[in-house]
Amino acid sequence: MNIREFFPLYEVARDPARCVKCKLCVRECANEVHAFNEKLGVLTADDSKCVNCQRCVAVCPTRALKIVRTDNTYKVNANWTGDAMREVYQQAQTGGVLLASMGNPQPGPIYWDKLLLNASQVTNPPIDPLREPMETRVFLGKKPGSILRGPDGKLIPNQTPQLALRKPILFSAMSYGSISYNAHAALARAAQELGIYYNTGEGGLHEDFYAYGDNTIVQVASGRFGVHTDYLNTGAAIEIKMGQGAKPGIGGHLPGIKVGPDISKTRMIPEGTDAISPAPHHDIYSIEDLRQLVFSLKEATGYRKPIIVKVAAVHNVAAIASGIARSGADIIAIDGWRGGTGAAPARIRDNVGIPIELALAAVDTRLREEGIRDEVSLIVGGSIRSSADLVKAIALGADAVYIGTAALLAMGCHLCRSCQQGKCNWGIATQRPDLVARLDPDEAARRLINLVTAWDHELQEIMGGMGINAVEALRGNRLMLRGLGPKPNCACSVSSTRVSKGGRTMHKTIEMQAAGMDYKALNDSLRAQGASEITVRGVMGQRYLGCALQDKNLTLYGTPGNGLGQYLSGGKIEVFGSAQEATGDTMNAGEIVVHGRCGDAAGYGMRGGRILIRDDVGYRAGIHMKAYENHEPVLVIGADAGSFLGEYLAGGLILVLGIGLDGKYPAGFFCGTGMHGGKIILRCDRKPEGLPEQVCVHACTEADRAEMRPHVEAYCEKFGGNPEALLGAQYFVLTPNPEKGYHRMYTSVI
Repeated sequence: MNIREFFPLYEVARDPARCVKCKLCVRECANEVHAFNEKLGVLTADDSKCVNCQRCVAVCPTRALKIVRTDNTYKVNANWTGDAMREVYQQAQTGGVLLASMGNPQPGPIYWDKLLLNASQVTNPPIDPLREPMETRVFLGKKPGSILRGPDGKLIPNQTPQLALRKPILFSAMSYGSISYNAHAALARAAQELGIYYNTGEGGLHEDFYAYGDNTIVQVASGRFGVHTDYLNTGAAIEIKMGQGAKPGIGGHLPGIKVGPDISKTRMIPEGTDAISPAPHHDIYSIEDLRQLVFSLKEATGYRKPIIVKVAAVHNVAAIASGIARSGADIIAIDGWRGGTGAAPARIRDNVGIPIELALAAVDTRLREEGIRDEVSLIVGGSIRSSADLVKAIALGADAVYIGTAALLAMGCHLCRSCQQGKCNWGIATQRPDLVARLDPDEAARRLINLVTAWDHELQEIMGGMGINAVEALRGNRLMLRGLGPKPNCACSVSSTRVSKGGRTMHKTIEMQAAGMDYKALNDSLRAQGASEITVRGVMGQRYLGCALQDKNLTLYGTPGNGLGQYLSGGKIEVFGSAQEATGDTMNAGEIVVHGRCGDAAGYGMRGGRILIRDDVGYRAGIHMKAYENHEPVLVIGADAGSFLGEYLAGGLILVLGIGLDGKYPAGFFCGTGMHGGKIILRCDRKPEGLPEQVCVHACTEADRAEMRPHVEAYCEKFGGNPEALLGAQYFVLTPNPEKGYHRMYTSVI
C-alpha cells in the first residue's frame, strides 16, 4: 500500500463566489497546480505541486485565490518538527540529497538586528543631507601607503587599478543559467545607470552583455565555465570564487534542465548536462597557489583590473583573509551563512558557515591588527536586507556590500525557494522562453535603480544624523554601533546549581552561553569556574576548549574549533555537534565524546585516554598516537576515516566500526603508513589490499575482539546500537611489520 506520509505544505483556497472561471491561473502556473475539469466545469488544484510563488494570486482578476499554509499538523514535538519529519519522509521515499535554493530560512540569530546605530546630538551637530554635500562614492582596491612626488614636486602615480562606485552597493554574483537572460539584462542596465557593478557569477558572460563590460565583474570559479581572454578583458574586475556563503566547501550546482542552447554556448558545456563545479580549484592548495592564480589573471589582463577573491564566511575566515591580503589580491569578498543560491544541498545551506556580521568584524579586526587593512578592500554579502544593514556593515569595516536576494525581490521574486526546478513563474530563475518573457528587463532595471537610489538616500540620512558626511568616515567606525542585549564577550549568561558543603556554598553545575564570545574570553571563563560540571551552549568555532583540562566535565552544544581537548589530562568533554581539526591533540588522559564528525588529525599524538566519534573523521586521524607506561590511547570512529589513518602509529588502538558502509573498506589511502607500534582494527568484509609495506594484516581473533569489547560497548552506550551485533561482524587487524619498519635510516655525521 502506498501511504502518503506528508500532507502538502500549502493549500490553494479558491472562493467560488468570486471565481469567474477565466482559467488565467491555469495558464499562468508553470507548476501545473491548477486545472480545469471540462466534464464537471470546475477548476481544481493539485496542492502537492504548489510552491507558494503567489503568481496565481497576483494575476487573478477577481481576487478569488489565496495560498495558505496547511493547518494539518503532526503531533507536537519540539525536537522533531513537522518540517524535520517531512524531510526524513522525502529522503526515505527518494534516496536523494535534499536540494534547496535561496538563503537559509531557518530561525537563527540575526546580528544586524542586535545592533543599533548612534546619532549626533548637540555637541556634534548632525548634517542635513538635503542641503549639505554627502559623499557616498567609494573606491575599491589597494590604497597606497604614501603619496610619491618627483623632484619637480609633481605627483608620481602609484595607484593600483580601482573600482569606482557612486554608491557602496554592488549586485552579487548570479550566474547566467541560474537566472534568466532578462534578469541579467536588468542587472546590467541598472548597474550602468547607477554607476555601480554587477557580477556575472560563474556562468560566463553572454556576448550580448559585453557592451556593459565597464560595469561588469567577471568571475573565475573552479569549473572555469565560460572563461577565456575576451571574457577576462571585458570585465572591469575579475573575481576568483573560492567559496559561497550558501554552500561553503562545495562547488556550484546548475541542473541540466536549465542548460539550453544559450547557456551551453556561454558556459561551453553540452546542452542538458548538469553543470557541477568542483569543490576546490584544483590548482590552489595554499595561499602561494592562490597568489599564482591572482598574478596569472593580472598578466592576462595587463595589470589593468583589480582582482577580487571571494570566500565563504567560515570559522577561520580572519586568518584566510590575512593570507588573501598577502596574495596580491586587491579586494576580498566575504559571503555569509544566509547568502542566497540558485541550488545547494539544503543541509549545507542551513548548517555550514557563520553569519556575515561575525565574519566581517573578525576580518576587519585581524587586518587592522596586522597593519594590512589598506592592502585590500572588503565587500560583504549574505542577507543585506536594508539600508540599515548596509550602514552597520560599513561601520563594522566593509567598504561596500553585495546584494543578491534584495535585488531579486526588487525584480519581482517571491522567495518561493524553488529556483532549482527551473519553473520560476516570475521569469527570473528559469530558462523556459515562455517564462523568461514574463520579466520585462526594462521594468526590472527601473525597479533595481529605484531600490538602490532609495537605499542611498537613507544612507545619507543616517550618516547625516551621525554627523558624518562621507562613507570613508563611516568605514570601521564602531563608535557608531551599540549592542542590543548582553554585552559581547562578557562573562556570558551563566546559570548554576548551588550545593552547601561544610557551611560554604559551592557551584556544582554551571551553564554558560558562548554565542559571539572570543575563544580566549570563553576559555578564561571556563578555567575560572569552580564547578565540576559545565555546560556551554552556542559554541561556534571557539578554539582550544578544554585545553589541558584535568578535573572538569564539559558538555558543549555547537561546533567547537580546532584543538578541542588539546593536552587533556583528565575529566570528560562531550560535544553535541561536530568538531573541527586536531580534536584530542596530544591528550594524556580523560575522554572526549563527539556526537557528530571530526575534521583532520583527530587524536594527533594522543598518548592516553579515549576519543569516541559517532560518525566519520578527516585525514590523518590517530597520526603519531603513542603509548607509555600504563597509558593506552584509544580512538573509536563510528563510520569511516580519511587517508593516512594511523600514520606513524607508535602505540594504542584505533578502531573503525564502518557503520553504514555495508562491509566496505572504511579508510582512505595509505592507512598505517610508517606505523611502528599499536593496532588498527577495521570493520570490512574483505581483507584490505594495497596497504603500505610497514603494515601486516590478519583476520580479527577472539583476543582482538576481547580488546575491542569495552570500547564497542562504550560507543553503543553513548550513540546507540547493538554491541553484540557490532562485535560479531568481520574485522581485520593491522599491526606493524617488523621486517619493514623505519629503522637504521640515519647515520651520524663524521
